[in-house]
Parts: sequence; C-alpha cells; structure tokens
Amino acid sequence: MFERYTESARRTLFFARYEASQRGSVSIASEHLLLGLIREVNSPVGRLLVKFHVSPAVVLQEVDARARSGERVPPSMEIPFSEETKHCLRFAAEEADRLHHNHIGPEHLFLGLLRVDRSLAASILAAQGVTLEKARDEIGSELPPPSPPDETTAGDGRLEAIKLLVEQLGRTDADSVEGRSLVARIHRAIDALKPHLGAP
Repeated sequence: MFERYTESARRTLFFARYEASQRGSVSIASEHLLLGLIREVNSPVGRLLVKFHVSPAVVLQEVDARARSGERVPPSMEIPFSEETKHCLRFAAEEADRLHHNHIGPEHLFLGLLRVDRSLAASILAAQGVTLEKARDEIGSELPPPSPPDETTAGDGRLEAIKLLVEQLGRTDADSVEGRSLVARIHRAIDALKPHLGAP
C-alpha cells in the first residue's frame, strides 16, 4: 500500500502514530496525521501553512483542546488507522494521480486530509482559512510537472507531461482555481522544455 510513499510521507505516518500513542488513542485519527504533517517546517506543507499564516503551535493547541486523550500507548502495541484516516490515504493517492505524480508525498496527504471535511483536522484547518481549493492551488503552483523516468528522454517526457496537463485543463474550468493552477504549470513545463527544442 505504501510503495509510492516518499521517505518524508512515511516519516509523517510514523510521527502520526507517535502522536496517537502519546495521547492514548486507540487509532491514528486525522488530527494525529495533521500533527505529523506540521512537524517538518521546510516541507511543501510547512511552506503552505506559512502562506496561510497558520502556526503549528496553534494547530497543536487546537488538537489538544478538542481531542480526547488518555494514557500513553506502549510502543509495542499496534495502533490501526481510523476510518477517516483510511479515507485520507485513499484521497491522497487520488490527489497524486490528479497531479500525474507517481509518488505520494506529505503534500498529497495534506490534500487528502482536507477532503475528509467532517474530520477534526479539516475543521481545525478550515477555521484557520485553509480550504481544499486554496491548498490545491498553492501546492499545484509549487510542485513541478512530473519528471520523466529516464533523463535521456527528458524532452519527450516533458512533452508528454504537457499533453497530460492540457488534457486535464480541457476537463476543467479554466477560470477556476484549479484551472489557473494548471495554466501556470503548463507555462512552466513549456519553459522547461525549451532547452530540449533549442528554443530561445
């Protein structure tokens, strides 16, 4: 299930399990995943929270105020994912596919978290002004188009990426947040392709 996960995404899940164990939770819930995501301030998620003026300390305070806690769970005890977290993981894979990324990183987990809109984590983020649409726009504008698997065919790979982006734009309202993000990514992909075409 986690073959596509980057090292940082796996680290996020490890920290989520740690946060759940520290709070005596019987499952890894959305708020624990959120706490795992905010640990790395230099990640795409960390930079996104800075743009939204969301402080990790405030998120931690909100989680502790609104989530129930109990005695710490021993490290040897298994802590399963809650149903809402399982939904989040499935949504993260969908978000990665939507962006045509072979990997699943913390940024995809963050978008997946926002899609579970009735979860505690999503409600905390919504109260801070973070919405799925805005997060998609910011993350989409920051992440590069997918890299081709073989650098010797970089030009062909980038051209294929542009084709996929254009196809996706055709199914999207160009004036929407997602549409504008796609247009920006297409322009960046074209700029990256110019050296392979000998363009100025």
